[in-house]
Amino acid sequence: MTRETVKVLYIAGTGRSGSTILANALGQTHGFFSAGEIGQIWQRGMIENWLCGCGERFRDCPVWKAVIDEAFGGDGGVDPSTQVGSARRIHRIRYVPRVIASQWKPELIRSRLGESLDRLEALYRAIRSVTGCEVIVDSSKMPSYGRVLAMIPTLDLSVLHLVRDPRGAAYSWQKR
Repeated sequence: MTRETVKVLYIAGTGRSGSTILANALGQTHGFFSAGEIGQIWQRGMIENWLCGCGERFRDCPVWKAVIDEAFGGDGGVDPSTQVGSARRIHRIRYVPRVIASQWKPELIRSRLGESLDRLEALYRAIRSVTGCEVIVDSSKMPSYGRVLAMIPTLDLSVLHLVRDPRGAAYSWQKR
């Protein structure tokens, strides 16, 4: 049985590049769902319970609650700390050149991530199922995270590289 692919538009770039604005604009398009920085969902969402774009805390947001329930059978079905630890073995800045330059073969990346790839696949499938979207917009930006997503065979990954004038980025860092 062949599993249906999940279309993901991945926004790559640096912080303060305007990815949130772009993702939110795309999320207003029929068939698109702006999921924010999915790469941060374990730490910022499940552990720290940051605000969702809808204004609710992550664990109180009806969409994310339904996604987590479907993907993992509820909060207890996945340990976010394990996911964060697994991600750190790949996404630390010092590893990015090796991950992107393919000096780390897919087997090495898979061994460092363990079951994390399966959990990511389940998460993206649940997002599509719960929202009914055709395309998930992920504004995580990290090149290494994009490389990991590309390793999941059921994700149909498209990458949009967003570049902002550095003067605008520097100005935005001065604001709260």
